[in-house]
Amino acid sequence: MKRKLENKKSREVLLTVDLEQTDVDPYLDASYKRIVSKIRIDGFRKGKAPRHIVEKTLGSNYLLEEALESIVNKEVLKAIEEESIEAYGLPSVDPGDVSLDPVRFKARIALKPVVTLAAYKDFSIEADPVEVTDEQVQQTLENLRNQIAPWEPVDRGVLFGDLVNLTVKAWNDEGTELINSAKVDYIPQSKAEEPYPGFAEALVGNPSGKLDQIKLKSKSACEGVTLLGNAPVFEVTINSVKAKKLAELNDEFAKGVGNGYESFAALQDEIKNNMLEEKMRQSKQSHQQKLVDHLISTASYEMSPLLIDQEVNRTLYQQAQFVKDQKISMEDYLKNIGMSEKQFSQRIREDSDYKIKRSLVLQELAIQEQLEVEDKELNTEIEMITSRNRSNTERKTMKKYFSSVSGRENLRQSLLEQKTIEHLSGKGWDQPESAEAPANDKPE
Repeated sequence: MKRKLENKKSREVLLTVDLEQTDVDPYLDASYKRIVSKIRIDGFRKGKAPRHIVEKTLGSNYLLEEALESIVNKEVLKAIEEESIEAYGLPSVDPGDVSLDPVRFKARIALKPVVTLAAYKDFSIEADPVEVTDEQVQQTLENLRNQIAPWEPVDRGVLFGDLVNLTVKAWNDEGTELINSAKVDYIPQSKAEEPYPGFAEALVGNPSGKLDQIKLKSKSACEGVTLLGNAPVFEVTINSVKAKKLAELNDEFAKGVGNGYESFAALQDEIKNNMLEEKMRQSKQSHQQKLVDHLISTASYEMSPLLIDQEVNRTLYQQAQFVKDQKISMEDYLKNIGMSEKQFSQRIREDSDYKIKRSLVLQELAIQEQLEVEDKELNTEIEMITSRNRSNTERKTMKKYFSSVSGRENLRQSLLEQKTIEHLSGKGWDQPESAEAPANDKPE
């Protein structure tokens, strides 16, 4: 066996392997044993035909072709170990670089990237200040009041936001009936495009009863226009009109919210505290994202383009599987997200580049700051994950996954990234400024 290593630009080596027949024979023997047990050859019991008979029956190169993937994979891994190659990610072998007589192949092997961080201890990005105004609290209360208010019949014309029960028929501009629905609920909203632009406006002001024919026109590209054309005719009967009966915002209202509050003031405080906590969480998350993005954009990288290419291919495969599961074509999927194939591919490549660089800078920062995840931390997280509300089958599956080396290391890497980001933000992290600290006025 002969090996040749060539250093390429951007942290990559090209491995060329030439194998002698004596190197290949063990793989051919293993291939023969796999195949002979699966085929029947006249004159021999299943699994008993000699190797030379199998080769004569199936073709001289059949065993070699069957063993080729195993040969390449094992010989590349053996070369990486014996030549002390600092491989990063999976090697890549182009089928065009593989020959059979004699067996010879070339493999591109990405080396561990070199990442140089900027002076991350010297820069500071301030977190966005956090404030919850009285107006925001009031709007949340109004939304809550509207959510829990019951619908009650009203004797008046329709208003936006009412709940109307309709019987609807509709014809397209060619006279074909496409809608024939009885007793359907509908909430008209201003400028709504469903079931057709202008339909909601045509209902407003009308009391219960049958309406005159509604004739509409639109050049919109919405779904309703696609279905009904540019000039449909509607025949509508309003069966009933209901409106929300809004309660007064007082102590009695507060007692009916959730598990109940002692007073309206206690409810206001709880809402304000919850909003403040959520805004502080969002501010911290945004601040951390800005810090990581700054770290990525100011770092320098020496890495093989093979890493990005492999991430792109992996993502494209996952996306293709997703589209297949949705039972739509890729063409329709791209149309739905409003992108051309070229735009989609470019976005995948940009996302892959960002993902790889994000992982690399966080790994490098963890090394420089000597951060790690201890087994105790890992076991605590696994216990927390597996003890959540799950079925017995889910718990068993997750425990089996986290008992494997790959499962534990994947989780360890995820926890290390979280710890590294927290460490980075903690370097200059001031808690987001808020007008007042959260209170704890919820009644016992």
